Amino acid sequence: MAEPLEERLPGALRRHAGDDDGVALLAAGARARATRRARRRTAGAVVAAAIAVAAVPTAIALTGSSPTTVGPAPSPPTTSDGAPTPDATPSATRVESWRNLTVSVPSDWGYGGGSDWCASAPGTRDRPEVVRPGGGVRAVGCTPQSSYGLHFIDGSAIRWARESGDVWQYGWDSPDGVKMYPEDAWLGHFRVGDHALMIVTRDEATTRAVLDSVREVAGTDPNGCAPRDGEDVAAGDGDRWSVCRYSGDGWLVQSELLTAEQSQRFAAAVETAPPFAVVGECRTRFEPSGRVAAGVDGDLGTVSIVFEDSCFQRRGVFFSGTSAALTEDVLYWALSPGWSGGVDGSVPLPEEFRQN
Repeated sequence: MAEPLEERLPGALRRHAGDDDGVALLAAGARARATRRARRRTAGAVVAAAIAVAAVPTAIALTGSSPTTVGPAPSPPTTSDGAPTPDATPSATRVESWRNLTVSVPSDWGYGGGSDWCASAPGTRDRPEVVRPGGGVRAVGCTPQSSYGLHFIDGSAIRWARESGDVWQYGWDSPDGVKMYPEDAWLGHFRVGDHALMIVTRDEATTRAVLDSVREVAGTDPNGCAPRDGEDVAAGDGDRWSVCRYSGDGWLVQSELLTAEQSQRFAAAVETAPPFAVVGECRTRFEPSGRVAAGVDGDLGTVSIVFEDSCFQRRGVFFSGTSAALTEDVLYWALSPGWSGGVDGSVPLPEEFRQN
């Protein structure tokens, strides 16, 4: 018989934190925040999404694979006289993944829906953004249609005119008159099968630097996430948790590696989540279109967190035969920056979402 959630997690928390008082404070904070009512809701059809989270030092051995090496961070581009370019890529980068593609981008790039820049405040319009298929778009009818950043693309219905790895300067003098990207922007393209990405920056050197970091994922990406959903999909890194969100087709949508402090706070949120008893069966015809999973240590296995689902019996925190209810604190850490989706009013979304 599986141990109850509240009996299994405290021990794991102590192993990771090494400080019972510190964990108690984190847990108290989690309980306090969990009493707030969620004030934000996203309208629209309710679908399912997934995040896999684990801090399992043994997961790599269990899967027989190790994180894919993306290589060094892109070097800041320079002009012919050696001076940094105005749009030089900063030394601080982060990893962004989608399906089986992973790439390093400057840490100050934001998240958006492609044309979100149209609705941005003055002075922030040209901030590069990471855009994924299916993300919300706040403004339409913009010229150009998209701004700078990284655009992941489902290319299954696209007939490509460029080869993977090409870099070129974009112009507005195309015969069809479509102004897709900023005039004179530098574009870089990479694809593996139907999975593709486009890099759009102000200068050639930055585009090439980011493009050079693109890799096809084999095993797990640098954040510790496997490209396909399944068992042991979130490897973690020591005491740090991997956060891996999967869609209903089983492909990775977004990955993240939390810091050690964030991982402790996530563990505290899971530990304080009240028990949840699944009653009855789901009668809806629709299957979940994704899942969220979390793990604290190897002996806990994979914890699944399901929050975007039309059937309430499928929502919750599940692992090792145990179930717990969703809380604002669990979802605060499970929802990576840039998440957008649809949930109904019974899902306790946090008042504020994490930002990059």
